[in-house]
Amino acid sequence: MSEFSWKTFGSSLLKKWLKYTGPTMTMGLSISLVGYLFAYPLKVAEIFRLQQPVEPELLVRWFLPGWLLFLGLAIAHIWFVRISSKTSKQWILHDKVTLPIGNYYDVIDKDGKKILKITIKGISEEDMPPPYEHPKNHRPEPYRAEAATLSFDPFFVFPGSYVKKVEISPFSDESQFALAKNTYSEESNSVFFFRTETTTGDAQFFRCFVSHINLPKQEVELDIYFLQV
Repeated sequence: MSEFSWKTFGSSLLKKWLKYTGPTMTMGLSISLVGYLFAYPLKVAEIFRLQQPVEPELLVRWFLPGWLLFLGLAIAHIWFVRISSKTSKQWILHDKVTLPIGNYYDVIDKDGKKILKITIKGISEEDMPPPYEHPKNHRPEPYRAEAATLSFDPFFVFPGSYVKKVEISPFSDESQFALAKNTYSEESNSVFFFRTETTTGDAQFFRCFVSHINLPKQEVELDIYFLQV
């Protein structure tokens, strides 16, 4: 387990706050007021008519800024939590993973439920659909390419136009596709699916393509994207 770092924690929290206008303005206003208190403590003491027995300059310069800064940060964080909770319905998984032949990757939704299992079946030279447009009355010959055969379980995924479907038993719960390395057309070189729920308004989108094939090591790098709203 990595050691906890307040610096890392604070930097991460600050980056999240700065994504939203409300928390950013609250922090900016708090820091500005704290700076003013340090610069002009006697003027502030005069405005608020601070008198003995409390030393006005000590009170304004050292006591009030701490409470003001704490209050500003607390308000900014509460504001951030309220905003982020409203946008938490959208969940995105974007992962690049390298798998050897025989290994698999589980696609998990925001509730921790497994949506899809992707297994690397093999690497081979395949006759692939031509990676270019052609007239409807002309059928070009398939071209040979290094491709990775992937298994998707369950089978409700669909291939792009440059992806080759591998025929397996019709009674199988999975589907298999041969995918060459994606070079310039993400849509055509991907396997994908999407679902929409008309009653709840929920939606899911998934796509996967091969970003690299390492033949000597018998490994395949996958670029996986899953969106749930």
